[in-house]
Amino acid sequence: MPLKFDSRGVFVYNPGGTLNFEYFIVDDILSAKFVQGLYGDCALQFLGYTHLGFRLRLFKIKQFSVNIGIGPTLIYRQSWFRLKGYDIAEKFLKGNPFEKWEYRFIWYGGEFECNFCVNNAWDLSLSVIPAGFDLINLSTGFRYRFGK
Repeated sequence: MPLKFDSRGVFVYNPGGTLNFEYFIVDDILSAKFVQGLYGDCALQFLGYTHLGFRLRLFKIKQFSVNIGIGPTLIYRQSWFRLKGYDIAEKFLKGNPFEKWEYRFIWYGGEFECNFCVNNAWDLSLSVIPAGFDLINLSTGFRYRFGK
């Protein structure tokens, strides 16, 4: 894990990004959201996740809002079986030594998102997408609202 923050590799920086598309069904309260993430994983190999779900705004206070979401998520990466020292006893993703990819499908993938409105069209956003306790994606970025 070349980009780990601690000696055990519990916290690791994964360079990459996500594209998010959100369609509001009910005003600014209920939406459908598609997320496609592409990263370098802990071993700096290709990792991706695809998520489709519904979002609900929990609350909005002036320029600050909090949203939660749920929906299916597919996580996939290049197989780690070919990496020296890969411990298959603590395996989170499914796959075997003969496959090029490991994956995990989660029906209940969720998201917790905090947004701070910078102006009428832009928000500063912090998003947490947990996949159980083994994999938690934390990302920051900007959100742009088309039509504003």
